[in-house]
Amino acid sequence: MRRIHIGTSGIEASAMTIGTWEMGGGTAWGSWGARDEAEYVKVLHAAPDLGVDFIDTAPVYGTGHSEELIGKALAGRRSKYVISTKCGIHWRDTDGVREYERDGKTAYRNLAAYSIRKDLEDSLRRLQTDYVDLYYTHRQSDDTPVEETMGELLRMKQEGKIRAIGISKSKPAHLEAYLRVGRVDAVQEEFNVLDRAFGGGYLDLCSQHGVIAHCYGSLAKGLLTGRIGADYVPAPGSAQNSVWFRPALRSDILAMLDEFREIAGAYGCSLANLATAWVLSRSPLVTPVIGIRRMESLVDSIKSFDVKLTPDDVSRMDCLAQSLANKAAATSV
Repeated sequence: MRRIHIGTSGIEASAMTIGTWEMGGGTAWGSWGARDEAEYVKVLHAAPDLGVDFIDTAPVYGTGHSEELIGKALAGRRSKYVISTKCGIHWRDTDGVREYERDGKTAYRNLAAYSIRKDLEDSLRRLQTDYVDLYYTHRQSDDTPVEETMGELLRMKQEGKIRAIGISKSKPAHLEAYLRVGRVDAVQEEFNVLDRAFGGGYLDLCSQHGVIAHCYGSLAKGLLTGRIGADYVPAPGSAQNSVWFRPALRSDILAMLDEFREIAGAYGCSLANLATAWVLSRSPLVTPVIGIRRMESLVDSIKSFDVKLTPDDVSRMDCLAQSLANKAAATSV
């Protein structure tokens, strides 16, 4: 497994990150696949021996459950892992801007200094650790000055409670604003062959400043694995309720995946490997966050890093995805 440096922080980690959103459970995950916490722990324990030591989580993944599961699994093993988590969305009180209601909890967005300090304290307790390697602002807010938020993050860094700072679900203007106050080492955004907005000017901006692109969603919520059939219907309220899961597009999606299978066949890899390899082809600074639920998925995902797509195959995938995007735009009118 290739190693990366997280910006200029001095932190080295695996180029692959295990995403733990689904480990948190709840209705956001929907009905696609059963949850097996014993298997999750098995994955986390086995990962470092396979070269994968980077784990990403957030307080709101299962309203704390993902962090708690990681904390229990990594007890006595903390030094083997690089952990990223997030701040800025909480459910402990009503301070901030209402974000959403889910599973009996109402989440609020708040990047004020006092609030993100409490977020960190709560995360450290759940993770059973005294520091976080990479700490993200989960979603950005115009209600708190960047100077206040970044000032508190820098104090946390000086205290040794976090080692690097990142921002998530952001725009280029957000990164530029944070950089005016202090060092940002990572951004976390959705990026895959279908959802390609990040791959334009924002990725270029990251490259200019040596900021890693910690990209989630390389498999488009499972769609690019090829395991979702013609009759699949996402559960109400799940994260799979996106444009790409519309019934009107399903036949076009399946046709595109047939073309992708032909490309994957030439490399002797799975569709999931192909989708991840496309993300990796965009820049050396791109490092994917891949949701892993089973040992076989961990082993297969690692193989993605051995797939080196030719420019012609990248272009072919781009053309197929753009054709689908054009149809999606037409059906939404």
